[in-house]
Amino acid sequence: MNEIKTQNQIGIKGAYAYQVIDDSTGEMVIDVPEQTNLILDSYLDMGRFAPAGTYLCLGSGVVTPPSVSDTDLGNQIKVQSISMNSNSDVEDHQDYKIVKRYGSCDFTGFSGEAITELGIRKDNNNGVLVTRALIKDSEGVPTQITVNAGQTLRITYAIYFKLPKIVSSGVTPTPHGDLHWCLAADESLANWGYYLAGLKFDLETGFNQFGLFGRGLATATIAWDIPNRTVTLTAKTPAQSSVTTSQPGSPIWVPRYASIYKMIIPIGGAQYTIPANYDLTISWEITWGRLP
Repeated sequence: MNEIKTQNQIGIKGAYAYQVIDDSTGEMVIDVPEQTNLILDSYLDMGRFAPAGTYLCLGSGVVTPPSVSDTDLGNQIKVQSISMNSNSDVEDHQDYKIVKRYGSCDFTGFSGEAITELGIRKDNNNGVLVTRALIKDSEGVPTQITVNAGQTLRITYAIYFKLPKIVSSGVTPTPHGDLHWCLAADESLANWGYYLAGLKFDLETGFNQFGLFGRGLATATIAWDIPNRTVTLTAKTPAQSSVTTSQPGSPIWVPRYASIYKMIIPIGGAQYTIPANYDLTISWEITWGRLP
């Protein structure tokens, strides 16, 4: 048996923008661009890229700075379901890509309330709070916004994900020669945001099944370590007839369902043969945390 280990660091960041709109004229009374939002520990505990069933909540009169350990708003007065299923154009950097998923919702029925904080809950309008922020002005200074009767408060909420193009690469010696490997993004994917929607930390719904060296599916085991923000997935292809990789660039490992990552023989790497009666085990550790 031989084991390949690699690690993938996922980064997460939150942001929001808002406008106050005059209902009778459509005029934007206030228009503030994106401001930072704190990702709470409860978000990182979920092991998901985006919470399923999201609710945007507003608070009034509280100006306590958010902390990663927060579990609630100080004084929630409104809540509304929000769908963050829209994708922006992917930011393409040299070593990584940034994918933005966002959504908007309109709050109405105000009568002069001063809004000072907001956050995202999961599951329902009383669910776990997973993000929190104070309302800020266009300079990023905490403030309050008064929304009067006949006005709408529109909030656009976004979650950013930083995804490395190459997670890691190496050469693993085995009793049957060196295995050259590279865990890399599939640059042929037209829409990273779409594939991101199916790439969960928890690897649900068959994502824990792999095709290894064309030998068909190999079911993986999953080990969680929530306090350290890691999950380790281990897949094994059992001993059978001999198989050889075709050429550099060809896949070693491909997940059964949509994913932006695959393990390949890198350009410049050598072909590799798994002999008959030989097991191969691949162990992939995913880590996640906040982006600055």
